Amino acid sequence: MKKNNPYYLFLEGLLKDLRLTANGFQDKYQIRSFSTIMNKLKNDAGKKLHPETIGKILPIPTNIHYCSDSKTQIWLYNGDNLDLALNASNNAYLFKRKLTDKLLILGANLPGITGKKEGLVRIAKDVVDKQGFLSYGPYVDLDGGLYKIVIKYSAKSDNSDAVGTFDIGRFNVPPKDIVLYKVNLKVIEAGMVEAIIKIPNEGLQQVEFRTWFSGHGQLTVKSIEIEKL
Repeated sequence: MKKNNPYYLFLEGLLKDLRLTANGFQDKYQIRSFSTIMNKLKNDAGKKLHPETIGKILPIPTNIHYCSDSKTQIWLYNGDNLDLALNASNNAYLFKRKLTDKLLILGANLPGITGKKEGLVRIAKDVVDKQGFLSYGPYVDLDGGLYKIVIKYSAKSDNSDAVGTFDIGRFNVPPKDIVLYKVNLKVIEAGMVEAIIKIPNEGLQQVEFRTWFSGHGQLTVKSIEIEKL
């Protein structure tokens, strides 16, 4: 690549930045570690890739650096956020096709009625959000057998021991709801609830893993892990 190429000059400048001391890099970009994606912008507006339109494929970058001459962006991701998002996407593909017994669902990939997506998590705060389902879904079909379910979350509150609940079951046919597990989500910074559930031999379709926000304090859903034992 010729050194007078604007694309080369942009990369050269970026690499010089990355060769800063660890403290200098952290001060400049305000991140401790990173992964990157290079986004070559296209003339066709319909083919352009934007952080706001990438949906579940990639998380929104922590920082974006733009070179107008080469029409290129460098997307920087804080820590291992990019790896986590891509691994979860690949894992969902394999689980659906029964090529793995484990499924990892990031909080940000679950729908919800209250709260919002923030990075890789879903979060609800009482100052802006009402009570309701912070997350529900993903309506997975499970074969018969035992499963280990793990939800990772954090909860804060000044005047309550629990800020919500977590339940597992089939809830899309109200007269025939099946509740497999339910627990209060206690106030804790790095919370984790582990449950063992049994699915009937004939299997169970449209299984949900729901979190309910009480409307008090703050509740964050980080991830839900499903493993067939």
